[in-house]
Amino acid sequence: MRLLTPAATDGPQPTRRAAGLRLDDLAIPVWFVAGVAVVAALRLWMRSGAALPWDFAINYTASTALTRGVGLYAGEPLRDLAHQIVGPWVRNIFSSTFDSYIGPPTTATILLPFTLLPFATSIVVYRAALIGAFLSAVLITGYAVAPSRRRIAWAVGFGCLALWNAPLVSVQLGQVDAWIALGLAVGVVGLAHRRDGLSGAGFAVAALLKLTPAVIIVYLLIASERRKVGILACTIASALCLSSALFFNTADWMRFGTHVLPSLSSASITLQNVSLPAWIARLSATGTDVVQYTNGLGLVKLVALPILAVTWAVLWSAGQESFSVRHIAVLILAVLVAGPLTWDHYLSWAVVAVVVITGEPETNADGRLLRPLMLTVGLVILHFAVRSSPPATIPADWRFRFLSGAPTLSIVLLLVCSLPRSRWTARPFRMM
Repeated sequence: MRLLTPAATDGPQPTRRAAGLRLDDLAIPVWFVAGVAVVAALRLWMRSGAALPWDFAINYTASTALTRGVGLYAGEPLRDLAHQIVGPWVRNIFSSTFDSYIGPPTTATILLPFTLLPFATSIVVYRAALIGAFLSAVLITGYAVAPSRRRIAWAVGFGCLALWNAPLVSVQLGQVDAWIALGLAVGVVGLAHRRDGLSGAGFAVAALLKLTPAVIIVYLLIASERRKVGILACTIASALCLSSALFFNTADWMRFGTHVLPSLSSASITLQNVSLPAWIARLSATGTDVVQYTNGLGLVKLVALPILAVTWAVLWSAGQESFSVRHIAVLILAVLVAGPLTWDHYLSWAVVAVVVITGEPETNADGRLLRPLMLTVGLVILHFAVRSSPPATIPADWRFRFLSGAPTLSIVLLLVCSLPRSRWTARPFRMM
């Protein structure tokens, strides 16, 4: 079935003579792609135990609480339960917003199978499953691009998993980012092959794990010719939410909407929040506020609105002529930039966008050199970690606060060079 990529939708492509050397002209052998994937898997696995799985301990406790009739946001009962089923090293969790369970109830529901095993065994199985999910996300997304670009897209995607800090942190913490990336990958491939039900299911699962990907569903409902996918995603998500509410505690949904979401809406100025609004807030902060999870962003969080509005406007303009899976890649990057709450491990979602962007040929003469250069710079920066617990004297230094935005700038760079051609963009990598 024909893929909805620029090679199929944006008109005639330049000839080999006119285009010069292009990535799809390079013979990328299968063994090289497989080798990069193996390196990525080994790195993630060998370093997965270097940090305590705090987030998985929280989610494991919350999922267990579902089966025991304990509220997901109960606080003290959850702390006692965590001490019982996880161990004494988690005695301080469930004491404040960001060391408690703050996901929607559906996240705890989806992770229920892992509670069938003791915690010590479950975390090993879960980390292995996360690595498999990350690799599968790259592999599946590759089928959304043209066959001539597939191997280079896979190689770059697996390379990101091997080099980036975000996937490693996610696996170490036992987060759900791999499942979100997998859901986004299924959604993208479903769009490319016009499998609306498959696409809707992928985006629905991603949005139920973390609410941020719901922006993609809203875009599909309002500003694209693929409205049916958005409707199916809403239907599937609603069915899963209803099932969760009927089989478990309905009051959890009420508490999530009335207590958890308002708490999260203020976001956090901490260094681990790599959204653009958070970076702007850190630049204007004084003292050691930037290491405090409980300090919000104030009105700076509203910066997210113009970022999403401009991105939607560009995509809307480009979409009047043709819809491409690149639009979804742009939205993934846009929601990471806009936040306002984008934890550093969220950046692992961007691997799906990178595979799509790499898989689309550059038809602009200048962009054949500049866009790969911009992509390379952005991808390399994401290798470096954000220092989450610096000495108290460092955050007062404006240079340190400026450098804390390096991951943010890399995602902004990827976003700018991924924008499709429209009447408001002179080139695919430049926004005017």
